[in-house]
Amino acid sequence: MKKIILSNKGLTLVNEEIIKESYGDKISLVKDYLDKNFMRGATDKNGEMVGIFVKINNGIPTSKTMWKQDVLDILEREFNKILSDKKERDGFLNQVTDDWFNRKITKYGNLSSYNF
Repeated sequence: MKKIILSNKGLTLVNEEIIKESYGDKISLVKDYLDKNFMRGATDKNGEMVGIFVKINNGIPTSKTMWKQDVLDILEREFNKILSDKKERDGFLNQVTDDWFNRKITKYGNLSSYNF
């Protein structure tokens, strides 16, 4: 058996890569669900543009629009077993939703942040 000695910085990098890898499939599941069921939109709220989610049916936008919290509630019901810890699951779904809306999920299924 071989031993590897890492500095604190090296250990942090290795840990971050392990975390990214462990969430990859879960991110893809949620992203695919969002892609199939919602599209991005915006509305004027008090003179400021605010992001909204537009429900789609077979790829066609419907008249149903939702706020982020409404979508998070749906995701919580749909993916209630994706992670066992509720606080971690809520943070994960929140980050995936933000990154999906802002098109920050990479083609390899990585998020912009794993601080949840």
